[in-house]
Amino acid sequence: MKQLFEASDVPAFLDEAARRFLAEARANYVERNLANDFTVDQGREAVLLTWIGKAANEALDCLVRRRGLSANAAGADIKVMKAESGIEAIIDALIDAAVDELQPLDMLLADVRNLQCEKWNGTGLWSMDFCARPMQVCT
Repeated sequence: MKQLFEASDVPAFLDEAARRFLAEARANYVERNLANDFTVDQGREAVLLTWIGKAANEALDCLVRRRGLSANAAGADIKVMKAESGIEAIIDALIDAAVDELQPLDMLLADVRNLQCEKWNGTGLWSMDFCARPMQVCT
């Protein structure tokens, strides 16, 4: 999606309405500086635009929750309730997660309730090698 927002060409298969939506999305992307700023302040919560995919967002959600913040991976983004210290507390939690030792899988997933019903493309979070796979992160 990020590549689509940063490109200038318009896919040929888009109809007129879709072309307008794409133009509006690209304008908002530029206006909000989303190429450089990954947080969107929405009052009581902040939306983290990671651009790294659902599976990676689920992993980041677990890491943020383990640091005491209320988070919810919602597909392309992560919604995090802001603490009294605001977005800075969320960014600090992400930095802490990046530099800390990786916690055991059972500890990270202690609060997750839907693991058995999620598909995860046939690999499943229950498999022991799920966390051993490399996560592709955009820089």
